[in-house]
Amino acid sequence: QVLNSGTFGAGSVKTAPKPSGSSTATTKATSASSLKRATSGSSAANPPTKPPMANSRTPSGVAPSRRASIVPAKLAASTNPKSAIPSTAKPGHASAVPDSTRQSVVSPTGSVTSLKSSATNATRPRPSAAAEGTKRTTPTATKPPAATSKSSAPTKPLPSRSSTIMGAVKAPRASTSISSIREIKEEIKTGGGMLDKLKEATNELESKTQAVNNLENQIKLLQDSLADAQTEIVSKASQINELKAIQAGMEVMHEAAAAAQDKSRIEEGVFVAEKLAKVEKELSTLRDTMQAKEEHIHSLNTQRTKLEAKLSAAFAELEASRATQDSAIIAERESLVEAQADLSKASAELKALKLEHEKASEIASAMSFEIEQKASRIAALEAQVAEMKQEREENANKLSELEVEILELKESQEALEDERDKLTTKVKTLEDQISASAAASQQAEEEAKAQEEEYAAKIVELKTIHATQLDVATQDRAKIASALEAVQTQLTSAQNAYEQAKRDVQSTAEEYAQRLRETEEKFTSQKADLEESIKQITAELEGEEAKYKAQLDVVKAEHEVLLQEAFKRAKVEAGEEHARELQSLRADSSATIDQLQAANRATLESMAGEHAAALESQVKALEKQINTLSLELKATTDDLAKAKTTLEAARLEVETLTEQRDEARAAANLRPDRSREHTEESTRLMNELNHTRDDLHAMTDILDLTKASLAEVSNNHAKELEEIAQARAAEIMKLRFAHEEEITTLVSQKSELSIRVSDIEGELATLKATLAAQSISPRSNGTGVPHPPSPGITSGVTKEELQRMHEAHNLKLYDLQAEHDRAMKALQEELRVSQVKTEELQQEVTRKAMEIQYLEQDQEENQEQI
Repeated sequence: QVLNSGTFGAGSVKTAPKPSGSSTATTKATSASSLKRATSGSSAANPPTKPPMANSRTPSGVAPSRRASIVPAKLAASTNPKSAIPSTAKPGHASAVPDSTRQSVVSPTGSVTSLKSSATNATRPRPSAAAEGTKRTTPTATKPPAATSKSSAPTKPLPSRSSTIMGAVKAPRASTSISSIREIKEEIKTGGGMLDKLKEATNELESKTQAVNNLENQIKLLQDSLADAQTEIVSKASQINELKAIQAGMEVMHEAAAAAQDKSRIEEGVFVAEKLAKVEKELSTLRDTMQAKEEHIHSLNTQRTKLEAKLSAAFAELEASRATQDSAIIAERESLVEAQADLSKASAELKALKLEHEKASEIASAMSFEIEQKASRIAALEAQVAEMKQEREENANKLSELEVEILELKESQEALEDERDKLTTKVKTLEDQISASAAASQQAEEEAKAQEEEYAAKIVELKTIHATQLDVATQDRAKIASALEAVQTQLTSAQNAYEQAKRDVQSTAEEYAQRLRETEEKFTSQKADLEESIKQITAELEGEEAKYKAQLDVVKAEHEVLLQEAFKRAKVEAGEEHARELQSLRADSSATIDQLQAANRATLESMAGEHAAALESQVKALEKQINTLSLELKATTDDLAKAKTTLEAARLEVETLTEQRDEARAAANLRPDRSREHTEESTRLMNELNHTRDDLHAMTDILDLTKASLAEVSNNHAKELEEIAQARAAEIMKLRFAHEEEITTLVSQKSELSIRVSDIEGELATLKATLAAQSISPRSNGTGVPHPPSPGITSGVTKEELQRMHEAHNLKLYDLQAEHDRAMKALQEELRVSQVKTEELQQEVTRKAMEIQYLEQDQEENQEQI
């Protein structure tokens, strides 16, 4: 109605002629064309950074393309009040991010002067109604949008301003057009909030892309460190292979070398074992570092996926806002053309159209919000499905690892059974040795009975004492060997009962030290006794020598001629008898020495075989650990490759899903009827999620069952091992008690035999003295008068022969003492070697305990992850 009237403007009453119908039609066409040109070129004509040009071009001769730059903003704000952006800030998507500087505000003075000039120039032609309306709104076209709370402020002052400027104008029906322009001005200010939102979205987008780039750099660095760790593992494996080759060479040397090189071989084997233990520790540390790096990589991957999800969400929001803005601008332009075409209708129809448009915008925003929620739910569901698939794969890998552990436990059980068989064979050999020692003691008793009539009783007694000392030393060595075997058996069972094995090792070490002290005390006491007996014998011999000397000085002159022949005969017989006795003694001593050497060789060979078996078992265990480590490394590399492939697949899926989501949102904005397909897709994904959850529950139930069965198997195995260990300990205690009882019986028999031998020697001496006296008494001077018998002649031995015999006795004692010293040194060396072995075994026990602790920690971590 206002446009049809054409009666407003300065000086319209006096000078302007009454318009005809053709003039009204032309004004309508010109206003419509000017509005269309304003919608298409408002952003190019009104740049926000050049306010002085707006001031210089505000007179009455302004082109219509600069006067309608506000009209599209109204409908854009009405269609989507939440995300509308004014057309001045977004010229055809050319600048998505607005400038940080504020737009310059153009003062309305130019429009006032232009209106004054138009009022004074009455002779100029009257402009159209649309031109006048747009000219009034030019001061506010370049004003930046204020806060949203002040959007309704200009409703009151605008009529007063227009009334002051247009004082001479009195149009009766201009209120409706002015009110619509006011509403357009009010809704322009609401679009300024979207610029800030757009800035925030772009800033967030840049920060997230920067974070993604940082994470990718960290992943590359971790991959490089993982490659370095793998190269280190390869180098360690080569070192282990070299050590294995060295060990094989050592085994060949073991087979070729003699018994004298056993100590050097043992030291080299210990060195190789220590080197292997160091390599194993380094491998364990490398494995821990690799696990930590893999966990760090996993955490970084999760962070990366989260940031990518956030980034895709931000992209989606930005694209949605752009799509909504574009659709809103298109709809606003169309509605603006329709509104300008239908502006001649009543204001009631305009209000109805506004209400309908607001309802449609609300429905569209609600639909877009629902679609965004569904899209976010789809992404979350797909992430849950991927996580469940990954958990299922991890459960399968853990099941395979548990199977490998079961096989290793079976192998350890078989090794324990083999060790039990070896212990039974050792017990049998000990019983055979005990029976052999009993037979040897019987044989020694028979030999003592057979040698009762021998001349040198003292030598036989010393010989028997030395033999008993050697037997005691061999028995002590057998005890030491049994103690070492007990320690080894306890160490084999220490993997399942560490504390018990530790106490047993301590008790055996204390017992062994006590036995060593006892043997040393026995040796010192026996040595003192032997020295005292030697002193007594020397004193007796010196006294007898003095007596014989005195008697020989007295009787020498009388019996020199008569007894010379008897002396020669006795000398020859005594020499022959002494030679026979010395020969028999030498044969007996050589036989005993051969027996001792054979026993020592057998024990050394058995100890060397046991040490070689222990080294082989250790090497096998290390090889098993290396194989397990290589399997774990291969599994980790496979998992890493799988993770990389899944990451690439997830990226591709994320890209496809973002494209699908954008297409869905665009389709939803264009055609709201497609929401049914989205609901069907979401229901389908929900069904798939439920199925995957059911599969996950089933897999967890299976995993729980397998864990329970494995726990039962491990408990049963531990119980069986405990029972076997207890039975072995009881058997060992029984054997110890039986061995001690046999030793006590042998000691008592030895003491009885020594007493009997001393008694028989005394009787033999008395019988020899009586016989000598009876044989010499009839030959004294041929007169029948008995003379006192000479002790030297009664015995048939001279002083020189007694001295030689005494020297031979001394030499034999020195030889026996030297042999005893050598035997003691050998025993001390064996004791030192056994102590070194016990220390090594204790270190092995501590290492095994640390390994068990690490395994328990790994198992707890695996259970926590499950």
